[in-house]
Amino acid sequence: MVKLRINNKEIIAEPGTSVMKAALDNGIFIPHFCYHPALSISGNCRICVVSVKNMPKPVTSCTTAVAEGMEVETENKDIAAIRKSVLEFFLINHPIDCPVCDQAGECTLQDFTYLYGSDHSRFSEEKRTWHTKDVGPLVKLWANRCVLCARCVRFLNEITKTGELGIMNRGDRNVIDTFPGMPVDNPLSGNIVDICPVGALISKDFLYQARVWFMDFKQSVCPMCATGCNITAGVYQGKIKRFAPTKNLKVNQYWMCDYGRLSYKFVHSDNRLTAFLTRSQAGSVTKTTLQESVNILKNSLSGDTAVLASAYMDNEGLTALKTVTDKYGIKNIGCLLKPDGKAQAFGGGFKISHDNNPNRKGFENVFGKAVLDNGYRQVIDAVKTGKAGTLYVINGILDYALPQELIDAAGKVKFLVVQDTHSSALTEKAHLVLPSCTYAEKNGAFTNEQGMEQKFNRLIDPAGAAEPDNIILNQL
Repeated sequence: MVKLRINNKEIIAEPGTSVMKAALDNGIFIPHFCYHPALSISGNCRICVVSVKNMPKPVTSCTTAVAEGMEVETENKDIAAIRKSVLEFFLINHPIDCPVCDQAGECTLQDFTYLYGSDHSRFSEEKRTWHTKDVGPLVKLWANRCVLCARCVRFLNEITKTGELGIMNRGDRNVIDTFPGMPVDNPLSGNIVDICPVGALISKDFLYQARVWFMDFKQSVCPMCATGCNITAGVYQGKIKRFAPTKNLKVNQYWMCDYGRLSYKFVHSDNRLTAFLTRSQAGSVTKTTLQESVNILKNSLSGDTAVLASAYMDNEGLTALKTVTDKYGIKNIGCLLKPDGKAQAFGGGFKISHDNNPNRKGFENVFGKAVLDNGYRQVIDAVKTGKAGTLYVINGILDYALPQELIDAAGKVKFLVVQDTHSSALTEKAHLVLPSCTYAEKNGAFTNEQGMEQKFNRLIDPAGAAEPDNIILNQL
């Protein structure tokens, strides 16, 4: 280990660690554009300069390794002057379009200009202008705003290894652009928007949706696969406007996939269930209440009931369901699973799981592996053979069409109860429909494929009369 001092604070770091990383790891901020802990060192923005005792001139902290006895100063008059000069060059051609730029309020250039920049410009010549264009299905490029930090280029070379962006031309004609016929179209493309320090790369999905200073930001967990990416949700006027990854080196590093990024749309879809409903034998549908629905369900549950619960239920809901099945002596229990996809691995260790269910491990922990693996088939057989008089289905799987086999079998039971977040072919047949909350409308926890229980927070109010699964189940 190496001992050094940064701003008179004693630091211990691994040999080979950059001064930048050592400082950030110990709560000492050094301004930077091009540095990112998950990407290779570029060293081209030059704003991270620091003073090192006995060195003839300031050095870039991201390219300088720590050394025994090193004494570093990150802020002084000379360093501030250098940063002011660096910013002046950045701002020569940068458009002053903060009022219409989506990055305003989160812009690193904006922040550093307030800290170190000048309130006027000495530049009077005509600004250089570049293209504004779509570079992929999710990303729009404002090249005029780019500071050539090359984070996006390194991400696409090192993490996705697809290399769709490059720095074209030379010298003062450098510009970020796509290669001909190569749009930025990969499963992680939205991450280049997250890591862009300015408003050069913008999410087309979030463009002009809300100003960040009007938004509430809350922590959650992505439910679209068993990786369980940690996310930050931006909420404005009761609606989720965007998801972005939250750093968790044990789970998702700094990234998330585009499918998960856009999954908030399912929460706000038009086919949400918002009321408790009963259906008569004649087919007429009547709105009812939670308490009336619970009373009906209590009278329908017995030992010949079959239960199908999805691996989209949180641990709280699964635990409550286990209490209910034990209480009523229900033995036919199965797991409703979204079919597996293709596992994908990327540079730096980030993975998209093949398992499209956020809580398969949680279901196994509560009901056991035998129920997880074989319960679904047993439930279907019990329904088909008439051994199950009541079928209770708790779904909540997002972006999923229920198996036709289940839909057909459900029509044979005397009493069908469906607890779900969205309407489906099954809710159209159900005698009792219970609207449940999505993960975004409740507090809960999923257990990811690593066996890590991760809590998520309620982001928005429930849709209509929807209730969390455990609230409904606890009343049975």
